[in-house]
Amino acid sequence: MTRGEIAKALGVSTRTIDGWRENGCPRTPDGKFVLADIEKWKDSQRVRAAKNRSAGAATKGSMAEELAMEELLTKRAKRIQEEIAAKVAEGKAILLEDVERERVARILEVRQALETLGARVVPQLQGLDVDEAIAIVDEHVRAICDRFARGGATRRSIKRGPGRPRKNG
Repeated sequence: MTRGEIAKALGVSTRTIDGWRENGCPRTPDGKFVLADIEKWKDSQRVRAAKNRSAGAATKGSMAEELAMEELLTKRAKRIQEEIAAKVAEGKAILLEDVERERVARILEVRQALETLGARVVPQLQGLDVDEAIAIVDEHVRAICDRFARGGATRRSIKRGPGRPRKNG
């Protein structure tokens, strides 16, 4: 990001960015800024400032340092949660519980397809020799595996959103 872009993203002036740059704010080799790197740098600056403020009192120093670190970690965790929520809202990330729900649904779909395979295939096998019967069963199993690999019907349920059942068929 450019100096102006990073200033806008962080809600500060470009003069502030210039001051940070003079104090060691990280940049890429081509002089650009990376928001995550700046956030980490700012966090380290806050910890350093907290340590400096508490350096005068020995017993209070370690407590103040711990409190500053706890506050910093809390802010960092909140920022990460907000970033994740934004990525999920933009469709750039999927929550683990959504992935797990879809995985289980896909496995159950394969299980059901395999459990009903005999009833669907037996009528087609009557009067065939063993090799022809094996070829038909193999074709059905491959179709089940292909549907699973592509996401099957459960893939469509993601787009409908939570709580809405998928259609059978």
